[in-house]
Amino acid sequence: EAKERARHERLARHDHSMLGDCIRFVDYMFQAALVAIAIRAASDFSERMHMPQKLFVVSGCFGPKSVLLNPPREQFMEMLYSLWEGVCHVVNTIPSFTSVRQYEPYVHVMNHHPVQDVVQNDRKYIGHTKCVSDMLNEQIDGAQVWMNNQYEPFRKIYNFGQEWDAEAFVQAEHTADELYDMMAKMKGFQ
Repeated sequence: EAKERARHERLARHDHSMLGDCIRFVDYMFQAALVAIAIRAASDFSERMHMPQKLFVVSGCFGPKSVLLNPPREQFMEMLYSLWEGVCHVVNTIPSFTSVRQYEPYVHVMNHHPVQDVVQNDRKYIGHTKCVSDMLNEQIDGAQVWMNNQYEPFRKIYNFGQEWDAEAFVQAEHTADELYDMMAKMKGFQ
């Protein structure tokens, strides 16, 4: 019975000495799961970009020299950057098991890689985020071409309206030829 007890004590000391390794292993698995969540979020968003349903709406308006998109490309890209930063921030703010105070006596981690760094350097994550960015740029380019084709023919009317001064027109005297030319110009807008 004494030998059996001594064997159990040796096993208990051995198991106790391996507790730190077990905690580190669980922590690595947990971090891997967080990285997989971030990669999956980027992958899902990339897949949604390939679907025919609209994710975003953009409108157009006349600018000084061209049709402007609203919101502009820069705001879309800033939103996208904020989205990816948010994904990384969420997975990075979840504390690791090795940082739990009750495990301090068993675990001594010197070089703990933040989950955010692992995610941002992952090839799959980089590929998915680049795919989303490329597709969004492509769709914005397509929207710009479509808006230009649809609205640029009406630029003359827009510019005329911007320059029109109704009060000045009413107060000025006009000859029949001037009125005829103005009416011809407006008819040309049709």
